[in-house]
Amino acid sequence: MSNLSRGPLRLALPIPDDDLDALFDVFSQTIVVGKHAFLRREGDRSDLVRILQSGVAIRHKANRQGNRQIVGILMPGHICDLSSLFFDDPDHSIETVTDCAVAVARRDEVLALMDRRPVISRAFLARSLADASIAREWVMNVGRRTGYQRVAHLLCEIFACSRNLDFADTATCIFPLTQEELVDATGLTVVYVNRALQDLRRRELITLRQNLLTVHDWQGLCAEADFSHFYLHGDDHIWSQPGGKASLEDAGA
Repeated sequence: MSNLSRGPLRLALPIPDDDLDALFDVFSQTIVVGKHAFLRREGDRSDLVRILQSGVAIRHKANRQGNRQIVGILMPGHICDLSSLFFDDPDHSIETVTDCAVAVARRDEVLALMDRRPVISRAFLARSLADASIAREWVMNVGRRTGYQRVAHLLCEIFACSRNLDFADTATCIFPLTQEELVDATGLTVVYVNRALQDLRRRELITLRQNLLTVHDWQGLCAEADFSHFYLHGDDHIWSQPGGKASLEDAGA
């Protein structure tokens, strides 16, 4: 465990610099976790609140037969478990996809910070509402979109949430999900996922090679996926230091 360097932070509302300083002071420790490790298991109580500083993690649930459904992607800057501030028993698991650095704080420290600084409390409320919006979009994706659209929409979300983090080339981002994880996130078979990816390549919308996603036609990909970034409510805004942010609008999307 080491001191946290100021990293990305995804909030649905901007907060003043002094509140941001106070937030980073509370999350002053970070741990390094290897890939495919559980940050939290469904039903396991924890007294910690976590902010993902680097790497990628997933939210998922499993039925009694052990079949997994991925219900969300966590990118650098995401607050992983705001619900643990008020609920003892988590309703889903959080697992790393890559090696991750995670800032941690005790629940009582975060609650005390929220009492002292209502701006942070409001920002956390807005973040939880944004998370609910994203969850609704995931339900729509697996429930009403075609298999082809499901895959395209997931690519859009990952690209939109990561394009400001990885490369100067805004058309390319790291794509960390394996084929198995794509299947579990879309509810499709391996064959159907591969067919959808081939169709997207054939239409010259994307290239996906060696964990790198390049989008050749962003507007075209959004149209194919029925994707609008408005449901993200701040996941395309990344605060890395007081007064600093980046957004899809800044990048011209």
